[in-house]
Amino acid sequence: MDMMSVKFGLFMLITVVLYYTLAKRKQWILLLAANLVFYLFSGPANMVFILITSVTTWGGAFMMEKLEAEGKLKRKNPELSKEDKKLIKAGILKKKRLILAAVLLINFGILAFLKYFRPIFMFVAPRLHMDPNALMPPPMPGNPPFQGLLLPLGISFYTFQSVGYLIDIYGAKYEAERNWFKYLTFVSFFPQLIQGPINRFDSLKKDLFTTHRLSQDMFRSALLRFAIGAMKKYALANVLAGSVSAILDNKFPGLSGITIVFGIFLYGVQQYADFSGGIDMAMAAAELLGIHMTENFRQPYFATSLGDFWRRWHISLGQWMRDYVFYPFALTKPMQSLGKNTEKALGKHMGRVLPACIANILVFFIVGIWHGAELHYILWGLYNGVVIALSDLFAPAFNALSGILHMNTKSKGFHVFRIIRTFIIVHIGWYFDRIIDFKTTLIMFKNTFLNINVAGFIKDFKELFLQQVSPWCIYTAIISYIIVIVMSVINERGGDAYKSVKSMKLLPRWAFYLLIFYLIDFGLIYGTATEGFMYAFF
Repeated sequence: MDMMSVKFGLFMLITVVLYYTLAKRKQWILLLAANLVFYLFSGPANMVFILITSVTTWGGAFMMEKLEAEGKLKRKNPELSKEDKKLIKAGILKKKRLILAAVLLINFGILAFLKYFRPIFMFVAPRLHMDPNALMPPPMPGNPPFQGLLLPLGISFYTFQSVGYLIDIYGAKYEAERNWFKYLTFVSFFPQLIQGPINRFDSLKKDLFTTHRLSQDMFRSALLRFAIGAMKKYALANVLAGSVSAILDNKFPGLSGITIVFGIFLYGVQQYADFSGGIDMAMAAAELLGIHMTENFRQPYFATSLGDFWRRWHISLGQWMRDYVFYPFALTKPMQSLGKNTEKALGKHMGRVLPACIANILVFFIVGIWHGAELHYILWGLYNGVVIALSDLFAPAFNALSGILHMNTKSKGFHVFRIIRTFIIVHIGWYFDRIIDFKTTLIMFKNTFLNINVAGFIKDFKELFLQQVSPWCIYTAIISYIIVIVMSVINERGGDAYKSVKSMKLLPRWAFYLLIFYLIDFGLIYGTATEGFMYAFF
């Protein structure tokens, strides 16, 4: 269900009206009904998967908590020796681990099968002298061509947050939810299903199950955020999509290096506008219901290091990977032993950061695989992991070099230098992310540095950019980009761009609203992309 469609508008209108009128005391029940209706629009068959996830993770969490309670009760027996109590505790822990492993296997098994069966089969079939095209049905409508058999809406997001809940209960972070219908409300919360963010049960449950009242300020704030998100998606991302494809899907080996850099820059803008715009629209839909999801972006292109960038981009995924992959792996006995041995051989710094570096590479390898079972995604993930690992390993050397060169690392100039440096490092990574064919990636890298052809760029600019878009598209994209930059600067300086807009005087404020409306309108009319959000089927 497209968030700019009439269908979604009617769905939100009916939901909001009923939510604040008929369902005043039990709003979460109306919300659960809305969630299920929304998900049914994505395909009734998809309901099976979200129900399996919700039942297995809720049931597994409940069983683990029950086992833990029974174990504590048994250990209170004064007649038991310390050894007996230890054996009981070890037995309970073993059972909990078995439950955890079984539920993880079921849910990640479903996700892996749906996402990776097709590409694995397409790779294996020719080697078994089978015709993959004859045996494999075409991709489901709306799914990327290399994705699985079918990819239910939001399966990665609801799987990750359900598994996060299960692991939290395993670690006794908070009490398990007794009411399965309330838990299903959390898992199926419709604004997050399109492309996230990945929410945590303990931070979202209060808003989900508390009675809310709609205020004028809440309504205005939500509509403004939705409009800004729509502007990013339709007046910027969709308008640039055709030009990005024309440049980066181009197989011509003599493409100017300047053209390629320009295309990568446009892709960086397109991807950020598409993803953060969709998140803004989802956050606005949730805020209309009085529910505040975790923020997923924080001015990532103002980051001063690659690690800082990933703490600002897709924040909820980064936090999930940190809590459930990075720390558990870095704190394993083998990694701790490696750290101690490295410290003895190479010093305290190397011993401290080496396990973290390996864990970072593992995390980004998983993130690459999560994006898709394609080589370019894996290389993109490894690129980010290795760069962050190297920056951590050689941090003392960089600090020493700064001292030798008498660089003022706290100056504004150095801060700007770090932002520009990070911007370049991030965009080098976008080569791997966006250019599907590895051979083409190498050619484009080569041309970037060795084919700085200004005349070729002017020719490419006319053929691959100006001919792909109308002048209205260019004006729309430029104005939208300026608005995004200005609002990002306000936020980066500690302000609140939305409050700044709402505090403007009446005439300029409504002029701004009309400008956003017309930009969205132009984007919908002249945009070169018609597909949904980039991350809708991840």
